[in-house]
Amino acid sequence: MRRTLEPHLVGRAIEDVRVFRGDVLRKPEAQDFRRLLAGRSFVGTGRHGKLLWFDLDRGVLAVHLGMSGQLVLDSGDSPPPPHTHVVFRLAGGEQLRYRDPRRFGWMWYGDRGELDRYLKELGWDPITNRGSRQRFCERVRGSRAGLKSLLMDQSVLAGLGNIYADEVLHRAGLSPKRRGCELSDSEFSALSRAIEEVLAEAIAHGGTTISDYVDGRGGPGQHQYHLRVHGRADEQCYRCGERIRRDRMGGRSTYWCPRCQR
Repeated sequence: MRRTLEPHLVGRAIEDVRVFRGDVLRKPEAQDFRRLLAGRSFVGTGRHGKLLWFDLDRGVLAVHLGMSGQLVLDSGDSPPPPHTHVVFRLAGGEQLRYRDPRRFGWMWYGDRGELDRYLKELGWDPITNRGSRQRFCERVRGSRAGLKSLLMDQSVLAGLGNIYADEVLHRAGLSPKRRGCELSDSEFSALSRAIEEVLAEAIAHGGTTISDYVDGRGGPGQHQYHLRVHGRADEQCYRCGERIRRDRMGGRSTYWCPRCQR
């Protein structure tokens, strides 16, 4: 999403801001948010895990997409779709629309120091290599928690959601129920390698669109056609032919192969 938006935003000014749901703003309140952002210009973008930020000529706009958040650059010729909470009208007439049906996401406007302090709380991001890979290793191998919950803990590993956690563990041949402290050196290496490979392939395919995800221009991803286990309950494992299981772990559906993943 960041890569899609960046070339269309950098150098452009925000002419006006409309806030339809003030509760998606962490700070400041809606009236001040509109006033402070009107007239600001985009100078750069960044990402760490599920957090996007936009460096402006004064301050930083940070956006967390949660589970269903979308940031889409639109011509502005049609009304915003349902669940659109904030609209930035840009110089030239286009609109940057923030939509989030499930409302787990949020945004705030502040200074770079605030952003840096928040980023220190997040785990390692294998795409940008922000954060500490060594701390990721220590947190996983020193924990008695299950691998599925560890991979989705944003303070351990930033940016891995439910779909990719399932895909990573299948590729690494590890059961989601295995504890982090049980991993051998070779198993941890396989896990680290699988994380990088799965995310690289997902990015190359433009992301995974099962329900809500779209890129910055509103287009769907294509990685859903390459998933090995997620969403394939009772179908045959591509590797061994065993039936894929669907279990509930940590309140989320988990798909895995009981023969391949030990």
